[in-house]
Amino acid sequence: MRFIQMLPTISQMNTLSNLLKTLLLILTFTSCEQTKKDSRIGNLEFNEILQNMIDSMAVVDQMPYKLITSSTNPNRDSLLELQTNIFISNCTLAQEIFIEYGYPGFDLVGEQSSRNYWLVIQHCDSLPDFQQKVLDEMRKHVVVENASGRNYAYLIDRVKINAGLPQLYGTQIQFDTNKGIAFPKSLEDSVNVNSRRGEIGMESLEEYLNSATSQHREMNREYYEKKGILKPKIE
Repeated sequence: MRFIQMLPTISQMNTLSNLLKTLLLILTFTSCEQTKKDSRIGNLEFNEILQNMIDSMAVVDQMPYKLITSSTNPNRDSLLELQTNIFISNCTLAQEIFIEYGYPGFDLVGEQSSRNYWLVIQHCDSLPDFQQKVLDEMRKHVVVENASGRNYAYLIDRVKINAGLPQLYGTQIQFDTNKGIAFPKSLEDSVNVNSRRGEIGMESLEEYLNSATSQHREMNREYYEKKGILKPKIE
């Protein structure tokens, strides 16, 4: 069963978040005969139950973000609180999945669902040790092209920033709201960052920042128009 891509109310999102806990119980009782974590990387039996579970987690993960469109949203505080609760709930489920299966690669759940699991892990900032464990396991799958190298780069940066270290690829950003532009958080060897990004098929840092800037401005259009910032751009 696949969940719909958008639900309009906070109460419905809370209901769906709670439903994930029920899905975990279903997964627990049905997975004993399914493929479990072992020493192999790649070429595992496809697990549709796990795939559906991960996809549902990703849908719930993104719901508050889709609704937080501006600082004037009347439900912004409630949505931010809901988002935090969803991240916590999803990370608990992600830990259970990791214990049972390790990192779910392309062979186990398909490319999109493997990336969806990574998305959930990106939001487990309250569990840095767990993020590091997932990163270490994910690397083994990236080596055999059973996980996304691009997503691995994002997780490397996330883990480093959370540990107070400079990132490698510039994926973790913040915004200068006075200028309306995005810029990377602490970055190691910035001169060669585009070379590193190119090696894993990422666009240049400048292109990435321009895209993030445009998205941020669109979400906060009224704010920036009042400030007279119409076309923020990273050169």
